[in-house]
Amino acid sequence: MTDILKVRDLHTHFVSRNAVNEIRVARALNGVDLTLPRGRILGIVGETGAGKSLTVQTILGLLKPPARRVGGEIELDGRRLDGLPEKELNRLRGSSIGLVVQSPVTSLDPRAKVGEQIVRLQRAHRQVSRGEAWKRGVIIVTHDLGVVAQYCADVAVMYSGTVVEQGPVAEVFVEPRHPYTQALIRAADLAAAAGGRRALPPSTPPDLYDLPEGCLFAPRCPKAEAVCSTPPPVVERGSGPVLVRCHFA
Repeated sequence: MTDILKVRDLHTHFVSRNAVNEIRVARALNGVDLTLPRGRILGIVGETGAGKSLTVQTILGLLKPPARRVGGEIELDGRRLDGLPEKELNRLRGSSIGLVVQSPVTSLDPRAKVGEQIVRLQRAHRQVSRGEAWKRGVIIVTHDLGVVAQYCADVAVMYSGTVVEQGPVAEVFVEPRHPYTQALIRAADLAAAAGGRRALPPSTPPDLYDLPEGCLFAPRCPKAEAVCSTPPPVVERGSGPVLVRCHFA
């Protein structure tokens, strides 16, 4: 199966100055790698501030100061998007790639299925058949693992601006390999049992202005060891395959 979208080593920073005019850099995206297979739906999940929406905005070239993309490659249907002039990106937005914001009631008709509306948009802009429209690809950004389980074929789990695990939903949710994915799923199960949302895992995400060396999840990880002070490898597991960024995957 071919990938309609490929993102490699994507970095986005927020660059600003403090009260004494010193430059401050928040490393919001830190080497995002993800793929969207043609004709499939990918769900991106993670805590608030993990970089989910920022990843999509960076892909679309919709960043506003002080945010800036400082590295990485973005390829859509075989064409590189990073570095394209704004005029070229504008031609692609709405025709080859688009965004439905987090308040979909302002963009979508609540009386019709979301998938049908996406197909209509594709057909209107690209002048393709209904079958061809379904062969594109969709990314859903959400906190709700239930939405991903119901509607998505694949999932990418983000933590502190990095994809820590990506693969088929059926594999990642049944046998999560990254400690953060495991904690996220346990949290969702606890929240469902309690009838509401629940914060987890304990502690808080790292300071984007002062990220730790090595694995970004190590300060919160119950499995962390000395080796976690070095950058974790990306390993391939399962038949999906599932890509996991962890020393112990």
